[in-house]
Amino acid sequence: LSPVACSLLAELPGADEVRVRQRCAELDVADALSRDPLALAALRIAEAGRAPGERWTSYHGGRWLVGLTAARAGATRLVVAVRRDSALAAIGARGNAAFRVVAASEPGAVPLGHGIDGLALQWPLAASGGAWDPLRAFWATAFVLLLGVAILGAYTLWRDVRRDLLVSQMRSQFVASVSHELKTPLTAIRMFAETLHDRPEIAERQREKYLATIITESERLTRLLQNVLDFSRLERGVLAYRMTEHDLADIVRSAVRTLQYPLAQQGYALEVSCDRALPPVVCDADAVEQAVLNLLTNAMKYSGESRRLAVTVGQRAATATVAVRDFGVGIAPEHRAHVFEKFYRAPTAENETVPGTGLGLALVEHVATAHGGRVIVKSEIGAGSTFELQLALGAPAQGIAARAIAPQPVDAVSP
Repeated sequence: LSPVACSLLAELPGADEVRVRQRCAELDVADALSRDPLALAALRIAEAGRAPGERWTSYHGGRWLVGLTAARAGATRLVVAVRRDSALAAIGARGNAAFRVVAASEPGAVPLGHGIDGLALQWPLAASGGAWDPLRAFWATAFVLLLGVAILGAYTLWRDVRRDLLVSQMRSQFVASVSHELKTPLTAIRMFAETLHDRPEIAERQREKYLATIITESERLTRLLQNVLDFSRLERGVLAYRMTEHDLADIVRSAVRTLQYPLAQQGYALEVSCDRALPPVVCDADAVEQAVLNLLTNAMKYSGESRRLAVTVGQRAATATVAVRDFGVGIAPEHRAHVFEKFYRAPTAENETVPGTGLGLALVEHVATAHGGRVIVKSEIGAGSTFELQLALGAPAQGIAARAIAPQPVDAVSP
């Protein structure tokens, strides 16, 4: 149709001017295509080697898709031209802002599919380098926050449950250990006391031996109760150390005398070496003696088959030292940093048969800290362990109040 005819049709009463002019434009394109030998030749070339109707190509700047109908006997093949917008509308893509149809040469474009030359899809977000979408960003941020809160809540719950289980396990183990530790000396005391009561004819030498056993087990029971009471005071922060000047060697000898009978009864050979030039130490004598007793008792428990112990009192710079060494089972490297924690007992086969509460070394560590020093351990599996109590030489403040026990960094040194 000529432009004049299209104008007249558009002006007819009841006519849709937009649709009339659009239709006229389509007819013009169809007429131009039928008269365009180059386009028809390109269509033939594109179809070469393919089934009829399998190849489509673009026309008129990509606004049209052009193809040939299938060849049939006695039928004329027709050129089929389809508006690109109509085709996209048919597949529900009109107005979809997620992509647009562009020439296949555009960067980042994806071919439309098999048999369609020259046209491709392009995602504007990918092509433009990431346009800002506030709604999408909001939902993504909300999802990440919710996921983070859920993970944090799950981790916190797991940690609290695990901590409660560990505390419950330690409490049960502590009660069982204390009960066993109390039962052993009480049983011995009762047995020997009943023997002395029921058999007055026992020889004097045997009577003295039984009485010595009763005294030893009573002292052992006293030490255990003292540890528990000291730990309770430390937890409540009401234990105070009474600092006065003492000879450290005398304190160590007093501790050794306390354990003299159980050492001899179990066949231990104890070597004690003291530095005579060591100056007096300002300390709480009872607390330091209890710490040395705990170290000696611990050495006896973990001596294994060995029956040799050594105690050395000396000085290093401005520090007085008491080293207690055994030649027994030793401590594995992964357990050395934890041996001074309250209730901690290394999960080894030896500990299954060795009684203990897990408080002795924790109290030793606290005594050392209160006296301006520390306690270190040197150990090797199968070669024994050396615990060194270090006390600062000088004059700490009188009556230092005890603090609640908390795990402190511990120097664990291998020989």
